[in-house]
Amino acid sequence: MEKCTILVNSCDKYEDTWYPLFKIMKAEWKDRKWPIVLNTESKAFDYEDMGIRTLQLYKCGVKDRWGRRLLETLKRIDTEYVLMYLDDFFLSKPVNQNMLDRCVEWLDANQDVAVFCFMPSYGENIRDNRFEGFEKRPQNGEYRLNCQAAIWRKEELMEYTQPNYNPWEWEIFGSIRTRKSKRSYYSIIKGEELPFEYQLSEGTGIYRGRWVDKVVIPLFKKYEINIDLSVRGIEKEPFNEKSKERTFLRKVKDRIMYICAKYI
Repeated sequence: MEKCTILVNSCDKYEDTWYPLFKIMKAEWKDRKWPIVLNTESKAFDYEDMGIRTLQLYKCGVKDRWGRRLLETLKRIDTEYVLMYLDDFFLSKPVNQNMLDRCVEWLDANQDVAVFCFMPSYGENIRDNRFEGFEKRPQNGEYRLNCQAAIWRKEELMEYTQPNYNPWEWEIFGSIRTRKSKRSYYSIIKGEELPFEYQLSEGTGIYRGRWVDKVVIPLFKKYEINIDLSVRGIEKEPFNEKSKERTFLRKVKDRIMYICAKYI
C-alpha cells in the first residue's frame, strides 16, 4: 500500500483545468505510483487510465467553505501523507519521483517533521543541514501553511485547517496557529532542483480567474491540448504595473493581519 496520495485541490467551477492538468501530468510524471484524489464539489472526472478519484461530497450546485471541504476530503484519504497540489500547476518538466520518495522516507524516519514544501519560502529560514536541499522554517514564520506543492503529514494538515477558512485565511491564520506545533516545517532552498516545475516567470496557469497566455498557450500547443480559452478569458499581462500594485497592497494587508492576529 502506498503511503502518499496526490491531492489536487480544485472546484467544479474550474473543471476546464482538469483535462490539460492531467494530460500534462501523465506525460511528465511517467513513474507516478501514488493515487490521485481530485478535491471538488460534485463532478466526476478521470483521464485515460490514471484512476482519478472524485468523492462527490455535495449535490450539484451546492457550495461549502474551502476549509470544510478540504477537511472532509482529507478524512476520506487513507494514506499517512498527502501531496498538496492545485489545478493550475501545469508541469513543464518531468517530475523527480526519486526526490519525492526521499521526502517520504524522511517523514517515516522523523516523526517530528510536518512537511516538505517544494517552493522556496518567504522570509529568513534556518540552514540546519538536516535534510539535503531543504531548510527549516522558523516557528513564527509567515506562510508556513501555503498552497504550493508540498508533501504533508496528513494529521498535521488537518490539525491546523479550520472548517470556516477560505484559502487566504488558511494561509494567514492557519500559519499563525502552526506556531504551537511541536513539529518542524521544511521548504526547499532557493536554487535547488525542484521536483516539480510548474511556476514559470509568468506564474501558474491561471491569474485572477483567467488563463495566463504566456504559460498555457505554448504548453497546450506542445501537448496538443485544444480547448476554448475564450470561455474563461485570457490574461496577457498578469504582472503589469496595476497588478504589481495590487500584489503590494495584498502583502501589506497580509502583514497587518499577521500582526493583529497575534493579539486575537
